[in-house]
Order: sequence, then C-alpha cells, then structure tokens
Amino acid sequence: MFRRIRTVHRLIRLFLRCGSWRVARRLERENLSKTFLTQGDQDDSRLPLRQMVKTPWILDALPHIEALEQHAQASIRQAQDGTFRVNVSGLEFFVETPEELYILSELFVNCIYCFETSRPCVVIDVGMNVAFASLMFALRENVIKVYGYEPFSETYRQAIRNLELNPRVAGKVETKNVGLADGAREAVFEY
Repeated sequence: MFRRIRTVHRLIRLFLRCGSWRVARRLERENLSKTFLTQGDQDDSRLPLRQMVKTPWILDALPHIEALEQHAQASIRQAQDGTFRVNVSGLEFFVETPEELYILSELFVNCIYCFETSRPCVVIDVGMNVAFASLMFALRENVIKVYGYEPFSETYRQAIRNLELNPRVAGKVETKNVGLADGAREAVFEY
C-alpha cells in the first residue's frame, strides 16, 4: 500500500512539473521519474496529496485529464496565475473546477453534442455556462453563428475570458448575460 501511495505522489509531482498526465505516466512506466524530478524536489511522499498540490481539485479531475489527453489529444498546463489552461481541437480554455474538465471531456471525448450536417446552421446555446460548447460549435465551418445566453454574471465573465482566448472563432459567437424564459421577469436561482 505504501509503495502505491509513493508512486501516486511521484506521478502527481511529475504531472505538476511537465503539465501532462500522459507524459507523467509514461515517465513513471519507463522508470525515468528520478531523472525528470531534480535533486531540489522535496520528497513529499508522506504528505497527504491535498497538501502537496497547490490546486487540490486537480486530483479529482485526473480521470478527465487522462481521457482528454488520450482520446482528444488535449494538453493541460498551469498558467503563472495558477489557473489551468486546456488546449483541445485548436481551442484554448480557462479551467477552474473539476466539473469544467468533466464538461470538456463530455464535449470532446464523449461527443455529447455531436451532430452531422453539411448544411449551414445557427446554434442557440441556452445556458452557455463558460462557453465551451459555444466555442466547439463555432469551430465548425458550417456553423454560421452561435448565440449564447448565460444568466449568471460570474459564469458569463469566464465565458468572455474563454472567448477572448479564441479570437479566431469568437467572432461567430454572440453572447448575452441574460436568461431565457417565456416572459419578462426576475428570478432567483441557486447554483
């Protein structure tokens, strides 16, 4: 059991150093972890994983990271500001929670919104969230325009950040910081 914990700690350190779960696993498998981790790296194998990692939620997301890397050729890295960036299918995304990595996995690995049509089309993204799906649709040549609606200001701001990271396709996405309903009204939602 202790040997497995040490291996997991070493994998986490490798992941944080090289920014790729796939590369970390390959280095460990090929027994190269000692050469990759420098002398200055603290042996923190006795610390709980959540103390060792500056962004503990990333541990909950490792299965999604691995799926994105293996099946969608995605790459993930930690930016200087501590946020994570995911590059997949020519798009770049800010990621702040394990749920967001789950959503990316649903979109790019499980293809939950995949549809085939060669005809020009318009996409309406109701509940745009952080614009992952809007950007994925905007990437398609036959999508003329994407209209995205997100009622929550904080989530909407992150959607705008993701759009700014992708100027090549962001021009096809028109966003509104509103919810859609069958009539004009104000409502309170928990999220």
